[in-house]
Amino acid sequence: MQQQQKELRIDAMPLSSKATLVRLTGSLDAHTYESLEKAFNGLYAKKCFGLIIDMTDLEYMASAGIGVLITALSRTRENRGDLLLMNPRPVVTGVFDLLGLGDMFQIVSDRVSAVNQLARAMSKQPAA
Repeated sequence: MQQQQKELRIDAMPLSSKATLVRLTGSLDAHTYESLEKAFNGLYAKKCFGLIIDMTDLEYMASAGIGVLITALSRTRENRGDLLLMNPRPVVTGVFDLLGLGDMFQIVSDRVSAVNQLARAMSKQPAA
């Protein structure tokens, strides 16, 4: 039986002048991670460094996806921004925990909390 490959859908929308919501739907793995890298690069080009990654509909994530998120976390913080994960499923947080990265990312449960937390985190970033 052949397993059907799930696609990754990425929808980005600004929430404020400093926050962009990036909604992920489907699977983030070795076959789809490059599309997320391209989406992040497009946001960086627009000077979007406050990212809220909505993982509500992300059904699966492999280590390749975590690599993209770690790079994005570093890139946002280097530019006085931050990256938060919103509402990840247990199957996704399990991958972080398995790799010993459970404490690397801030996790929030809803959009209001995410925007408030992002604003607090970005206000604490030192000036370049």
